[in-house]
Amino acid sequence: MVVFLIIIIILYWFFAIKERVSPFIFARAIATYYLNQFKSLPQFANLKISRSYPVYASLEAEITCYDIKLIDEEGNDQGYILVNLDRKESPILEFTSEGLSLTEQLRKKVGKEKFKVLWLSPTYTVALNSDGDIISSIGDYMLDEAIIETFKEKKSLHENTLS
Repeated sequence: MVVFLIIIIILYWFFAIKERVSPFIFARAIATYYLNQFKSLPQFANLKISRSYPVYASLEAEITCYDIKLIDEEGNDQGYILVNLDRKESPILEFTSEGLSLTEQLRKKVGKEKFKVLWLSPTYTVALNSDGDIISSIGDYMLDEAIIETFKEKKSLHENTLS
């Protein structure tokens, strides 16, 4: 009976802790793990994690991934790791050891205006303003009319999630 009670307490503790981990902390832990795995590659050998930015896959308010900036020992921009929060899919959506993070690339194009980052595919990321309009993009992607209409219908849902 005592063993059964101890097992129940351990299981309860494990699941309670698991539920309390914030998506931000979870994403940074995943990025740290994979960055350590990449350390055997020369271009990742001296990099470390810096800032983290929320990224969305739709106009809905839920963050779907984090754009985690990588820097070298001097603090120079050295790429990013895009960490997926969906535990049923691949944890890393994309990564590079060069340049600015996705969010910072868009920030450079947009200026001081607030925006929300939407990652639509590995080749296309956009910045949306508070009206839900695309104000900048990275990459090339042909949006069909159905996707454009979905953006128009849901754009009011993201107004409180701007960077």
